[in-house]
Amino acid sequence: MTCKSTTHDYDYLIVSTGSQTNFRDNQSAIENAFEFKNITDAIDIKYLIIEYLEKASQMTDPAEKKKTPVILYHRRGGITGVELATEINDFIKAKLRKEYNTIRQDEYDITIFEYYKTILPSIDESQAVKAQDIVSKSGITLINNASVQDISKTCVSYCVNDETFTKDSTITVWTAGVMGGQEHLQSISENSAPPDKRLFINHSLTPENFDKDNIFVIGDSCAYKHKENILPPVAPPLAMQQGIMAVINIMRKIDGKEPKEFSYFHFGYLVSLGKNNSVVNLFGFKMRGRFAYYVWKMLYLYKVGMFKKQIAVFFDWIMTAWFGNESVLIIDQPTRKRSSKQE
Repeated sequence: MTCKSTTHDYDYLIVSTGSQTNFRDNQSAIENAFEFKNITDAIDIKYLIIEYLEKASQMTDPAEKKKTPVILYHRRGGITGVELATEINDFIKAKLRKEYNTIRQDEYDITIFEYYKTILPSIDESQAVKAQDIVSKSGITLINNASVQDISKTCVSYCVNDETFTKDSTITVWTAGVMGGQEHLQSISENSAPPDKRLFINHSLTPENFDKDNIFVIGDSCAYKHKENILPPVAPPLAMQQGIMAVINIMRKIDGKEPKEFSYFHFGYLVSLGKNNSVVNLFGFKMRGRFAYYVWKMLYLYKVGMFKKQIAVFFDWIMTAWFGNESVLIIDQPTRKRSSKQE
């Protein structure tokens, strides 16, 4: 295996090179929209929101305040955009109550552009309709059947039913999915790939149309068909379940046994819709509202893994509930992404 600077020998190889933001060939989004892939992205967005609240609190013209919305583009059933929008909405409302009471709730705007007729089309339709209603009532603007065409530093152009519209924007976050790092995988396989540049794999987790059986591709790097549908690149079905099966198959091959076929098990889904609201499908049992929100919290806590971190997260939640989110800005200007995007 040849890397950038070194070459490594291997007996068995598990390829899990992760993913990158899928801008869907929209150059304006690459130049002007923020990604949401890691903790650094989250901190950048949080700081920008606080900065714009500071600016808006000094404005006297309501129309000028309204020109500082947070806008997210979200499509193809992803949960990330909806959860981010509702968390931002809760954060801003808390800040307005305590620190920026010169700004009214009707003087800022959070908008989700949704490619489909309802948000969260990948979940059960009844749950998606309810989620749409909950998010809309929370004060977030939903624009369905929308396809974003162009993003500038000050506005977003989008189409709905072949009509083009423009909406002012100061912070635009792109949450329209991810794609595999195909450039890292070309030497493994030249087989066809879906539009998101992941590699098709067999049920044994090896690349299709590839003559070696000691290479396994898992996680966001692979495209795995389950009941004629390609599983989405999210952790529960791919990175977690496939990782275990890849290790099992390596051990079986070492013992001279045939590899097992990967069988995907659908646990359900958990979607946070802001404070005290969630939609949950756990092993086919559907829940929504406050109870579903606490189920989502407990399962999230369980997935943290290490007991020490679970305790830390739990007490962080308690402190946040009592005292609110921290709004202190600690900014290292030379490293901030906004310097090259939206000043």
